Amino acid sequence: IEIRGMLEGTAAKLAAERLQSDDDLAATRSVLAKIDRLLQRWTSGTDALAQYITLNEQFHSLLLDLARSAMLRRAVDRAVALPFASPNAFILGHARGKEGREVVTISQMHHRAIIDAIANREPTRAEALAREHSRLARTSLEMVLRDKKLFTQVPGSSLIRFPEAV
Repeated sequence: IEIRGMLEGTAAKLAAERLQSDDDLAATRSVLAKIDRLLQRWTSGTDALAQYITLNEQFHSLLLDLARSAMLRRAVDRAVALPFASPNAFILGHARGKEGREVVTISQMHHRAIIDAIANREPTRAEALAREHSRLARTSLEMVLRDKKLFTQVPGSSLIRFPEAV
């Protein structure tokens, strides 16, 4: 999670430095608008979770596009291939609950702030925001680890070993 945060922070920084035109942000802003509409009608029992996962993946991919670095994209692809490192790793485990909905809302606020920093050509701010955004995965991990039922719903959870009680 921390490595992904560092890499996505670098992507946001490069995007702010390399942005050629506000038109470059059109696709990303379109994805943000779709997530906004999704959050307005988010209720349990809908397919909102699957839609959010797809849109969130699009956002993170578009952020990498804005960085204009094939090497950075390859590094992120390698990092997110690891269990629990992707931006959506813990969404399935908790997004149906109230806390999960709050995490998704905060995530969208982060997305907007990152794009704002890029649009305003603020590389340091964009980098810091993207790194902080990746910490939501850590928050989600902590939420899931507190609830054994949620924990078992996370793909790959069997890979986590807990220390034996002494």
